[in-house]
Amino acid sequence: MITLIRAFKISQVGLFDYDSAKNLLIIKELIEGNYSNLFHHSSPTFYLLFLPLYRLSESYLLLEVIGIFANVIAVFIALRVFSEKWNLPFWEEVTFFLLVGSSTFLVVSSRYLTIENVSLLLFNLALYFYFLSYQKFKYWWIFSVFLTLAFTVNYKVVLFFPCLLLIELSYRKDKHLIKRFIITATTLVGVFIFYIALSVILELPAFTYLKHLYVQIFARNPNPEITIPLLNFDVFFYLKYIIQFENIAILTGLVVLLIFKLLKKKEESTGKKIIQFFLLFFFVGMSFLAKAPRGLLFIYPLLFLLGYWQFLQLFRSKIIQVGIILICLLWNAWQINEHIYQYADSNYKQVATTLKSSGINTIKTSAALGITPFVFSNTAVEVVFHADSLKPTDQYFLKDDCWKIAKIGAFDKIEGKSLKKWKEPSLCSPFLYLESCEYNNNTYGEALRDWENAKMQEYHLELIDLQ
Repeated sequence: MITLIRAFKISQVGLFDYDSAKNLLIIKELIEGNYSNLFHHSSPTFYLLFLPLYRLSESYLLLEVIGIFANVIAVFIALRVFSEKWNLPFWEEVTFFLLVGSSTFLVVSSRYLTIENVSLLLFNLALYFYFLSYQKFKYWWIFSVFLTLAFTVNYKVVLFFPCLLLIELSYRKDKHLIKRFIITATTLVGVFIFYIALSVILELPAFTYLKHLYVQIFARNPNPEITIPLLNFDVFFYLKYIIQFENIAILTGLVVLLIFKLLKKKEESTGKKIIQFFLLFFFVGMSFLAKAPRGLLFIYPLLFLLGYWQFLQLFRSKIIQVGIILICLLWNAWQINEHIYQYADSNYKQVATTLKSSGINTIKTSAALGITPFVFSNTAVEVVFHADSLKPTDQYFLKDDCWKIAKIGAFDKIEGKSLKKWKEPSLCSPFLYLESCEYNNNTYGEALRDWENAKMQEYHLELIDLQ
């Protein structure tokens, strides 16, 4: 059921955002022997994993379905980690799997053709083997391998390294501390050497991966027209997001847990302390960095599990608990329908059909790739990121409101003959605006304001003849 919820209507909506469409184009480039974008977003392992899978059917839907399965398995692994520390009975495991598996973000993000699903799976596998390493030292090797792979899919795993150091120094002081970090460093260096060698084989500059990694972590500025500061003081962004788009039971449970911890000191197992420290460290840290719902990707499953668990502890009666669980599941279903399925239709297919019937074989678009899954093979799509980049010889232009979301390009000044206009439901998804805060420096309130304005627009796509 959790898988079906994620897969519903994915064939109708196309690709969620620019990153999803760009990833598909890069995979196609790799198949054609063009390796120039292999290290895009410092995520080479993502492309190497999906490359052979795309060859099987050359369908982006297969990749999205695989991403969905990766997301579901990641939730299950997080549940296993949590269940072992909190000693959950089987019926509670099933309950929490349904509750967390139907959370809004974990459903919507599973539908992205981006690095989130694979990196969440690899990261949760790393966490699973991390706790096993307390029983047997050999599992640290497996932990390090999965953590390194997750890092080569999603560079934001780097935020876990200082957390890991503090956990090791605080909760596991033994003679093997240095040895463990040497092992993890070895796996990291090993993957760096692998990608240096691969770069040389593919006739790319040897240090391409390390260069991309440095830029992503230390010198990244994704929007050429807006300076994105390192620190972001919209510190209540994630709290507001959870209140509005997730189940209120989660935040209620977390607040109750915090109050209990402040009022009374209760001795807990090391495993529980580590998980709670990890959640707090990551949540507070991300509250001061660039914002997007995906910023808390690696802690959402455990955070939601902890919130739901504590909330249900408030009710001792099993009958009341069952009623609360049903209400929570219905609430999740409403959130999914209201904020995901409502925007899971697209008119890009009609645009592509219009281009074909009009004999348009080349089209420029405004900082957008949403049309690419639907265009016919003889139609060339070229993205421009500023109105001034258009050439005098360009004739057909698709003004796609993605440029407004990204706050880039000044495409409102383009003049020409309007051939046709369409509303585009997928461009009214609230998650498109919230995820873009990382790139346009919007606050939570500004993102929702732009979302409300977009929903009131008469159209979001306009085909223009520039000549």
